[in-house]
Amino acid sequence: MDTVHLLQLIERQTAFNFLLPKYKEPIFHHNEQSISEKTANIIGELFQYLVFDKNENREKVQHFLLQCVVTFFSEDFGILENSLFSQLILDCQNGQSSKILFGNLFQQMATIKPAQTGVFKNVPYFNGGLFKIVDPIELDKKGLDLLEKASKDNWKHIKPNIFGALFQSFLKKTERHKFSAHFTYEIDIFKIVTPTIIRPWKKRLDETKTLSGLKTMLKDISQFKVLDPACGCGDFLYIAYLSLKEIEMQIVEKMISKTSCKNKSFQSQISTKQFFGIDIQPIAVEIAKMTMMIAKEIACDLRM
Repeated sequence: MDTVHLLQLIERQTAFNFLLPKYKEPIFHHNEQSISEKTANIIGELFQYLVFDKNENREKVQHFLLQCVVTFFSEDFGILENSLFSQLILDCQNGQSSKILFGNLFQQMATIKPAQTGVFKNVPYFNGGLFKIVDPIELDKKGLDLLEKASKDNWKHIKPNIFGALFQSFLKKTERHKFSAHFTYEIDIFKIVTPTIIRPWKKRLDETKTLSGLKTMLKDISQFKVLDPACGCGDFLYIAYLSLKEIEMQIVEKMISKTSCKNKSFQSQISTKQFFGIDIQPIAVEIAKMTMMIAKEIACDLRM
């Protein structure tokens, strides 16, 4: 039995696939739990299985799984409609080829021109660079089962610690020790972000009384740069970015309060290009790019 509450009807709509004019197999118990370290460990288990049991190329597996993670997020965030990726996983479990189906999806995600018809008709263009190379893996039953298990969680409610857990899962224990690859929890990241970013900008905002001063502040914050010289999976940059976007909105709200027009449109000037990270691990750099791509989508959803 699957219980769906009224407020969940949109994000759990695939449970009602059997009501469609053309029958599709229902996807039950989807989007029920928030994303957690446990889910990252499932992705890590799939990584270990493909690399060490199936002898797949390590870099290829890493790239493929990062594409899967972004696709999970995009699906639950509504960028990919109708639980498209979860449906493809189900199709593969029923005998179709993951190399072909995932390859077609990722290829469309990397294509500027939208598909005119078919299952990929409403798939948008992803220009973050992660889908420039499309080389999916043919998954067997165990691989598909692990991927399907990871799809059950709600990737929309992703937390920063998932990136660190994912990074650790891609490394051997000896590599974790060698590179001190142990992720920092969100509460500890704020111990750095608060005194270096949040507190100084909020102090300046409190002290700025004029509209011209607020406009100058808005320009300055759009030129503010953040560097993490040992960025790992990018969770520090992720929190710094969202924090800066929130402050930007507070500046705009204060500007609006000083004008007669309450409906002026505003386009954020803060870009992910203001945030820089350095790491000696190539996979860490790739995960950090993915992390900032997700942060950008979350900020848009929050109207930051």
